[in-house]
Amino acid sequence: MRHWKIVMGIPRLLLLICMICLVQMACGETIDLGPVSVYMDLEDLKVQSVEKEDAISMDHSKGGVEFQYTIYPATITMEDGHRIWIEVHQMNAPVPLDAPISEREDATGIEHCIMESSMMPRRVSFEKEVRTIDGQDGWLFTINNGALYIAGWSPDQVNGSGSIICIVGSDLPWESTEGIFGSLRTDF
Repeated sequence: MRHWKIVMGIPRLLLLICMICLVQMACGETIDLGPVSVYMDLEDLKVQSVEKEDAISMDHSKGGVEFQYTIYPATITMEDGHRIWIEVHQMNAPVPLDAPISEREDATGIEHCIMESSMMPRRVSFEKEVRTIDGQDGWLFTINNGALYIAGWSPDQVNGSGSIICIVGSDLPWESTEGIFGSLRTDF
């Protein structure tokens, strides 16, 4: 009788092994950047390399708001030369993210981080819209009529303030970028 239970358990074990293999074959990418792990689904893309760059620490002191922050950047390069850029901005304390950052500038904290990120070209035309990303209110910027897309959000935002901002840019066509942005998840 015991032998029969072992034999009957083998198909279940094989099924479990196959399911684990399928999950591992899904081409999602998780990148640990500072305080956050950023996951994105890159299933249909051929990734050539993932490069984490050195963190950059700075002091912010404008408009009466002072804090220290660190930027953790990475670049994913596809075999065809397209790229995805990632920046995680970590402030030393929560700051307001859903209100204008000063009386002179109407950009919110998240918008400001996107516009100051290294992936945002200077002096270009762009459109922006509010977008839910990873379950949080964020922003989607479309630069130069779709030559580049940038999404930004704060995974730890509570009551309009947060200490982490994630920014992901893509020069892939919108069909691919939309899927990537829709799959973004963070753990911290």
